[in-house]
Amino acid sequence: MKEGVKKSISLILVLTLLVQLRIGRKMPLGSQVLLSVLVGAILLAKISLLDYVSDDYDIFLSNWIYEYSEMGIKEGLGTYIASDYSPPYLYILLLISRVKNYPWQYLVKAASILADLLLGYAVMKLASLKIRGTGSKLMILNLTMILPTVVFNGAYWGQCDAIYCSLCLMALYMGLKKRGAACMMFFGAALSFKLQTVFFLPVLLPLWRRSCSPVWAQSAPLSALSLTARTSTRVWAALIWKIWKRPWWKAVLTAALPLTVMPTAALAATKRVRRWTATRSLPCWQ
Repeated sequence: MKEGVKKSISLILVLTLLVQLRIGRKMPLGSQVLLSVLVGAILLAKISLLDYVSDDYDIFLSNWIYEYSEMGIKEGLGTYIASDYSPPYLYILLLISRVKNYPWQYLVKAASILADLLLGYAVMKLASLKIRGTGSKLMILNLTMILPTVVFNGAYWGQCDAIYCSLCLMALYMGLKKRGAACMMFFGAALSFKLQTVFFLPVLLPLWRRSCSPVWAQSAPLSALSLTARTSTRVWAALIWKIWKRPWWKAVLTAALPLTVMPTAALAATKRVRRWTATRSLPCWQ
């Protein structure tokens, strides 16, 4: 059964290569051959490490997935397990637990390898601020994926660090592009996966201070929603479980109300704050 995961990962990387060759079709033939060799090395490196079972998976991840496998999806969403991971990654483990009679370690590593691809894309976007050539950008994407730390973290240990790291780098990219709201959203998404993201905050703070109209003022509603999303896991788990236990029409109403009212209120508040900042001269921080 593990051959199915290996073939799937191989197919994804081959499709990635085809997309890159399509994008860089005007590159010299030598560059295209080098790109193909590099993707082949990435594929070989990652596939050869999938069979290793790390202590972290054996002691923690496998037990968490097993606990979820004994529950239904509704119960799994509303049950707090003894884990030090935040809900978004636990939801990924919940989805993996739906696959019965299958080595879960390969699915965990497959998710990590997909995150490696996102990490490479984030590094490529950052490099694109200084590098213009298509071939150079694609090389940077692939060189990121074949870094020893990246290969061992995902394909060998099955860790999820590439998820929050890629989101942090996308936040940095958006900050350098002076897109404050998007920067804060990526940072909030990274923080929801791992609390270590807070150590990246000093990098972003100077970027948020560069705007004449403070980013924190423009994105205050988004910050409030992010703070709400970081509420205790136990509280959210109990709330979701209560929603699922109600009749379907009550569940629909309970879910529809915040999904419609909160974004509308956030949008209205954002427009009001922007109009307020536009009518006042605010200092520019250089």
